[in-house]
Amino acid sequence: MAGARRPLTRGGPGGHPPGEPGSVRRGVALLLLPVLLAGCPPGPALRGPGWDALPGPPRLDPGGEAALTGTLRRLTALPAAPPGTHLRIVVFGDSHVAADQWTGRLRELLRDRFGDGGRGLLLFGKPWAGYWPGEAETGQTEGWRGSNALFIGVEGRESPDRVHGLGGGALCTDSEGPEAWVALSASGPWRGDVLYAIQPGGGDLEIRAEPGGAARVSTAGPAPALGRFSWTLDGAAAPVLAVRSLGGGRVCVLGAVAERPGSGVVVDALGLNGARLAHLGPWDPWTEPMLRARAPHLVILSYGTNEAADAWLDLDETRARATAALRWVRAATPAADCLLVGPPPSGDVAGEDPDTFQARLVPMVLLQKELARVHGCGYLDTLAWTGGPGAFTDWIRHPARVLSELDRRLGLTSAAALRSRPDPAALFQRDRVHLTPEGYRLLGELVGDALLRAWTSYLRGAVLSALRSLLGR
Repeated sequence: MAGARRPLTRGGPGGHPPGEPGSVRRGVALLLLPVLLAGCPPGPALRGPGWDALPGPPRLDPGGEAALTGTLRRLTALPAAPPGTHLRIVVFGDSHVAADQWTGRLRELLRDRFGDGGRGLLLFGKPWAGYWPGEAETGQTEGWRGSNALFIGVEGRESPDRVHGLGGGALCTDSEGPEAWVALSASGPWRGDVLYAIQPGGGDLEIRAEPGGAARVSTAGPAPALGRFSWTLDGAAAPVLAVRSLGGGRVCVLGAVAERPGSGVVVDALGLNGARLAHLGPWDPWTEPMLRARAPHLVILSYGTNEAADAWLDLDETRARATAALRWVRAATPAADCLLVGPPPSGDVAGEDPDTFQARLVPMVLLQKELARVHGCGYLDTLAWTGGPGAFTDWIRHPARVLSELDRRLGLTSAAALRSRPDPAALFQRDRVHLTPEGYRLLGELVGDALLRAWTSYLRGAVLSALRSLLGR
């Protein structure tokens, strides 16, 4: 009958018999659904306004490559360099650096590409309770006094020894017998130095590089100076560097340097919990000699979170004090390049409204960019490359979506790996300031990718320049 409704059949979805066009279309749609969903970012829309502005893989601010020319040139020469040639990077920073997690990922990336130069500078024992360096274990017996440069001038908390060294923390004792050690996790060969404070009234120190022999050194001298005991271990065992006070006066140990005899990259992670750039400087008579002895080719300064946490943030005062710190770094390492790494997104440990805290991060980042330009340093705007000021809420509430954006827009390998987990890990700790190991791994990869991208650009320019010269153009 004309206009009669066709009865439904049992065949396909929507009443279409198997094989009819409607059934085929729906079947194809169902087959393609997983593919379509895989290409779509999961979850609700992100709040951070900076996500859509990310143009591609992370890179330094304009001028950054020029500021790092010496570093990029040395990286280019490393693969063909003779044994013992290193690119040394010293990273100063706050608790984000003290954890040695994003710096550890940076170390991995550069080591894999340019060779393993070693672990770098480590502190003996536990100058403060939260000292947990990567790729090593440290410990001490009773009898040592630890120091923390952050408390210089703070009544009741300043170290009575006033010895801090480049790492901002040292161990001192007046007693005979206390021991401290650094146990490296990787096997040999290794070489390096044990660093200690020479000072009036200094006692004797036993130094052991195990497996190996022991040596006795005096730390006494007419004036403060840096003491260095060089060691070498060619065996396959992972070494333990140990010191023991032999009495006779005050003994202070400043750290141990562990490097490889081959060529490669070395990354020193020297962070202090709660530090600001303004805290950096010649803390004692041993700080600058240690920095000069490390002879870094690149100094990275990673601060900003603690400055923004100050509700009374005074940008003029911060500028003046940070300028003094940068002038000191540049004067102490005149041949080194300089890179400022901005703060990642974070909240406030005091429970402040995240928007209020984020509002102070923006002027802090702008100030850092200004300081970088004035002092000839490169700048990496970490905040911008992680979604912008409002992205902190995204990192907390929607880690799966953040991982999707970091994978899709920036191409971070760690983001892709974390995204593939059935249950994506949290990226921030409960204090809303510190990242989880997974979050720090992302941060380290972001910094490493930016440096590698700058190196690739430099290398391309060097090749083109050589070709033009060869062709006489």
